[in-house]
Amino acid sequence: MASRRETQEQQRGVEQALRALLGGGALEHGAMLPSVSEIAQQHGVSRYIAHRALQMVGEEGLFRAVPKVGSFAKTLDTGVASQVFLTDDGSPHPYRRDVQIGFDSRVAARGGMALSLELSASCDSWRELPASGVFLMAREERLDSLSWRESFAPGVPCVRIGSHWREGEQLDLLSFDDEDGGYRATRHLIERGFRSIAFLGVHVPTLATSAKVWSSERERGFVRALGEAGLPFHGMAFWPERESDDAEGATRVGQILSRAMLNWGDVRAVVAANDAVAMGVLQGLREAGVPRDEWPAIVAFDNSEASRRHNITSLHLPWDEIGREAIDLLWGRAHGQLPPQRQHRAVPMRLIPRLSCREKWPSRYLTGQLT
Repeated sequence: MASRRETQEQQRGVEQALRALLGGGALEHGAMLPSVSEIAQQHGVSRYIAHRALQMVGEEGLFRAVPKVGSFAKTLDTGVASQVFLTDDGSPHPYRRDVQIGFDSRVAARGGMALSLELSASCDSWRELPASGVFLMAREERLDSLSWRESFAPGVPCVRIGSHWREGEQLDLLSFDDEDGGYRATRHLIERGFRSIAFLGVHVPTLATSAKVWSSERERGFVRALGEAGLPFHGMAFWPERESDDAEGATRVGQILSRAMLNWGDVRAVVAANDAVAMGVLQGLREAGVPRDEWPAIVAFDNSEASRRHNITSLHLPWDEIGREAIDLLWGRAHGQLPPQRQHRAVPMRLIPRLSCREKWPSRYLTGQLT
């Protein structure tokens, strides 16, 4: 039996061969690709490896798959030209690399060229760039402070990460589907028999404008799931007195809210706004001297190293998919395939089940040092 490394190397070899076949002009537009069985036989690999390689190359947009018929080559659209990935020059985003990988791979698959730039005060030369689209991954206050839009040729499509439009804004938006994430997290607990479920957020509901819109949307999904199941949701959400900007602050919020939750009553499960809040909850329960067998089940968000280390069920945010969706939006806008109205695409999250939704899970399955 081949080792995992040998299997991965075989798959990469098949992927490279398929990319060369599709990108080298050997197949005309609409020509049928070899079947999985034929690919496996040609390269001396298993059907599983051939299928996985075909699937990975297909995600790059190099061919069109028709169920129960076959896969057909697509002509690369060289009209996509240069796509600009425009980022904040402030503190680096922890998932910027994942976003850029998705962005760059989709640009390459469409036959274009990816450019990466940082917002700065001196961007006069950008107007000379052959840009056919701009993707913004930057803080909103930076967008307000710099006249970046005037730095590109008029009419260049732009899309930015965000879930809500600012007043008068006409850019297309990309975000994660936070409401659906909150709904799925809560449904996961309900389906496992939990009935008394709390939500611990990092937003302040009374603020007119909040930087934590994603937290409030996850709460909205939480309320919708409980309402559909006929379970109580009034008084089951807890929030901080003020918003915090970093993970340490979110962890402190979790510690504080865990004490408020304990004072409320018999909460058997928790949907935490993110993994940092979940870690704060565990620390707060430990500091309060609550026996581990009485700790609630937990579902959180981010699928961070902490959630993996401590066996916490968490929703994975596919940041690379944000990069790919950005290109699809820009390409569609440049080619007149989108309606004139501004668009908002919400990328779904993926729930990663772990052991934190089982009864008495901390005493049985909680691993790693709580710090």
